[in-house]
Amino acid sequence: MTVRTLDAPGSEAAGERPVPAAGDPTVLDLFATWCVPCSAQMESLTALHEEFGDRTTFVSVTNERFGGGLTADDVRAWWADHDGAWTVGHDPESRLMSELGAGGLPFLAVFDADGTATWTH
Repeated sequence: MTVRTLDAPGSEAAGERPVPAAGDPTVLDLFATWCVPCSAQMESLTALHEEFGDRTTFVSVTNERFGGGLTADDVRAWWADHDGAWTVGHDPESRLMSELGAGGLPFLAVFDADGTATWTH
């Protein structure tokens, strides 16, 4: 599966990225800007990224739809305010949530280098 990336701190310019990353262990975070627990866990994710980011791919993805007051710039600002320093993506169709059976946000998944989900929460 791929997600569209957003140009934000630590994130590559808008494009597409495979999730999980091919050949790398991957931490996937599904979040929303309105989600209070999502905001609270960013501090822990930042610490994990600082410790393991050189050997693990981190990707955070929001499924929020742009429009009705929410813009890509709003997500970029939230990302910067929460010290995001890795790839941030946009999945407005919630394909990742569906594929992973995520029942709510935040949702975390860890994949091994072969792309197998080894842990979800």
